[in-house]
Amino acid sequence: MSTSKIISFKTMHSPKGANASFTIGMEDNGGGFSVEKDYIPDQDVFIGYKDGKDIFCLPFYSSQKANASEKFVKKDNSNKQQFDANDSNDTNTNKKNDESKKTILSHKNYNRELQFATDKYTLGKMDYSIYTPVDGVPDPEICDNTIMKREVTPSVISVMSIDNRNGKLPLQCFFGVSPIKGKILLSEMTNDKLIGIYSLEGYGFAASSESTTVKEFGEFNILDFFNRKEIVSFQLAPIGGIYFWVPAGEIVTVDIALGFYKGEIVTGGVGQCKYFYTRYFKNIVEVLEYTLANKSYLINRAIEVDRKFSLCKINDDRKFIVSQSIRSYYASTMLFLENNKPRWVVNEGSYMMMNTFDLFVDHLYYELDNHPWLVLNTLKSFANKYSYEDTVHYYDEPEVSYPGGISFTHDQGVFNVFSREGYSTYEIKGQDGCFSYMTQEQLCNFVLCSALYVKKTGNKQWQRENQKLFSNCLTSMINRDHPLPEMRDGVMDLDSDRCGNQSEITTYDSLDHSLGQSRRNLYLAVKCWATYISLEYLLQNHDTKNAKIALNQAKLSASTISKAYNKDLGYIPAILDGKDKSAIIPAIEGLIYPYMLDLPLYLDENGVFGNLVTCLKKHMITILDKHLCLFDDGGWKLSANSVNSWVSKIFLCQYISKEILAIKKGNTSVNDMAHALWWKKGCPTNPGIDQIFAGNQELRNFHYPRAITSYLWIYEGLK
Repeated sequence: MSTSKIISFKTMHSPKGANASFTIGMEDNGGGFSVEKDYIPDQDVFIGYKDGKDIFCLPFYSSQKANASEKFVKKDNSNKQQFDANDSNDTNTNKKNDESKKTILSHKNYNRELQFATDKYTLGKMDYSIYTPVDGVPDPEICDNTIMKREVTPSVISVMSIDNRNGKLPLQCFFGVSPIKGKILLSEMTNDKLIGIYSLEGYGFAASSESTTVKEFGEFNILDFFNRKEIVSFQLAPIGGIYFWVPAGEIVTVDIALGFYKGEIVTGGVGQCKYFYTRYFKNIVEVLEYTLANKSYLINRAIEVDRKFSLCKINDDRKFIVSQSIRSYYASTMLFLENNKPRWVVNEGSYMMMNTFDLFVDHLYYELDNHPWLVLNTLKSFANKYSYEDTVHYYDEPEVSYPGGISFTHDQGVFNVFSREGYSTYEIKGQDGCFSYMTQEQLCNFVLCSALYVKKTGNKQWQRENQKLFSNCLTSMINRDHPLPEMRDGVMDLDSDRCGNQSEITTYDSLDHSLGQSRRNLYLAVKCWATYISLEYLLQNHDTKNAKIALNQAKLSASTISKAYNKDLGYIPAILDGKDKSAIIPAIEGLIYPYMLDLPLYLDENGVFGNLVTCLKKHMITILDKHLCLFDDGGWKLSANSVNSWVSKIFLCQYISKEILAIKKGNTSVNDMAHALWWKKGCPTNPGIDQIFAGNQELRNFHYPRAITSYLWIYEGLK
């Protein structure tokens, strides 16, 4: 079973590193262009053609309750117009237009085929396809400029094809968006070289065609576009678009470039950056011209990505999830130019926090496979600008401090403003729950990301140069365990003094305490175990003494976690205090790191950590078999105590459960269908949304990048 017949949901089409997108796909809901926005755009998008009296239009616009010209029209008591900005605005005509909307617009009978890099719509005689770049960003430090320019062009190419071979009359075809503020006609800017619209908000579209003439139009109401005897480019009106005619007996194809451009300094705070693409383009006109000139390459490349990924043996629901996830990831990416050097940033979706570290660690699987240079770029920025030294304390003794050590901030800024060095925009002192510090979590994340980067790239020089830093990370990890060596058990017991009199939290900040609390948290304990293993990996060739210490700490962690296994419950409780009995899925998250480091002996049930692996396997089987962590629809529930479940973490744990723990129980197709339906039916307006509340959404957390963890399904198929 799959959900492939459900086709009404939004999809973002984004260039790489431009924090911009063109979004369509949901009936009666709109979409359109966005640049540096914390929400999904809600413009009306009109794509279609007129055939005789019938108008065939893809349904990506909301129902217009009133003619947009009415704000300019004032009528006196005698119903006489004082000013008429639209010839068809009288009451009778409005009634006719309303009737036309009911009878003429034929748009629901369309088909859609969403693949990994292409999104194709078929309506009557029209095909409209969008080709999205989804295959990585080359390293600007070593990439040829000609290639780099092509890779970071802030645009997406789309193609509109009309088949009128069997028609007896010419067809009037159109592509329009409303509202567009600050409209500029590209024909006037380019002496008719480009035909289209550019908005001062930083986006535009342009067309070219060798077989037909394309023209611009501007209107208050899309139906007025067809009713006028002479089509106008009304700059005051909100709709802006292009149109062309297809003669009877012919096929006409028009390429439409969807572009974005911001040329000024776009960041504030401690970093002053332009977009990297400004190195190659002076304005949006150059972007659109270049896109149209390179259309064949862009289209063929997307088709090749589809072909390559289609070889992976995953079901249709997973294909849908991966295709949405990759696009939403790129919608949040920003490649900057800072002091003539590249700087990579990923926004935390609609929250707009920059390079959130606990997302970065989950983006890793996609990024290391497609653009590993930017992993190092981000690691360096954390090490050089967003690390800090702290002291620690027991929660019930905040006045007594002990040595702490190095850690890293939750993020690097918000809404394009870089935070001051050593501090995030999220974490504050004395805060209970959300917005407290994630010191232990981010310390683990730096080590884990570093180890996987070295393993993937073989960058031994960077590994060697940072031995002191890794040793400091080990010291900091141990200091958060216990001040006395004989009392250490490999699990965090002390909170950072930066928390004040409150507790540290984990990345699961908005869930219940079974996942949100850091101290003696099962999820974080297993992650600390993986961190010690990663430190052994990073230190073993250059600092054998500390490598042995790291391995010993990992053994302590494994022993402590294994002892917490409750035979009566059949799983390990979420808090290792003997009191909390909560069941959680993310207990197994930490297993992904020794797996990616290619350390199979550490995951062998007969190996040095065999007892831990066995306990975690029993843990997962029990909580799924007993439906403790399953919703009624078969979707996975991260915590038995919360209806808030994050798809990014579900996809990660699904992968671990199958590929590492080899758990074959359960019905994967049912699980996948449930998760796909969460996006298609529960949250169709917000592609990539992460936090799902019992299969539905709240109005937050839009176009989140972290669901890119779903790439692991592709990763396995491409190996």
